[in-house]
Amino acid sequence: MLALADQCDSAAAWLQQGGMIELYHRGEADQNLPVQVEQRCPHYQELSRFFQAVVEVPSAVSVSDNSNGAPALVAPEPARNMQELDANAAGPRDKQKRKREPRTNSAPSKKRQKQETRRSTAAASVLQSAKNAARSASPAATRQSEGDFTDTAASRDTKDDLSRRLLECELQQKEDLARCHLEGEREREQVRTNSEQEREEIRMNCEKLLSRHKLLSAGVPIDVVDRAFPL
Repeated sequence: MLALADQCDSAAAWLQQGGMIELYHRGEADQNLPVQVEQRCPHYQELSRFFQAVVEVPSAVSVSDNSNGAPALVAPEPARNMQELDANAAGPRDKQKRKREPRTNSAPSKKRQKQETRRSTAAASVLQSAKNAARSASPAATRQSEGDFTDTAASRDTKDDLSRRLLECELQQKEDLARCHLEGEREREQVRTNSEQEREEIRMNCEKLLSRHKLLSAGVPIDVVDRAFPL
């Protein structure tokens, strides 16, 4: 197999030095060129395709593996403020319209609104103070003060429940991380298995070509070779 690889590389290097490799693969070279290539490497076209596949399979695997130096994703730039975009989108005509808008004389109405607001706020404050005084003198307020101890105990129980829930969440998080790690290991093992299967198929194809070449060189008819080692 190494000898076939050396012959294929030698023929490719000869074509490359002469600047004829592209013409050869496109079928535009003269008739003497394929004969010279066959003298250097019989079955050059078939072997070149298979050896090129052997080179491309590991490269595809390395690209899919992020641990072998995959390029980091560049985070997109944050969007600008929408208010700034709206302000920049406004044209000079819109700004001139804003400057030319007439001002209405609304000072007296605003003053009256402020006075009415202050009066209503003061009345609401007095009413709320009276309600609070009545509630403090009622038996319900006494019962409320007696229930403060019960509320304190309930808040203590609530803190204990929150601590227990927090501990449960931490344990669940650790279990999820361990599960994700195991799943990642299974996926990587599957990728390695698929790569090994592809390499094994390529190796068998190369051995088949080598066997065909030996039989044809020994003078075995091509129909017998095709039945024994079909392509």
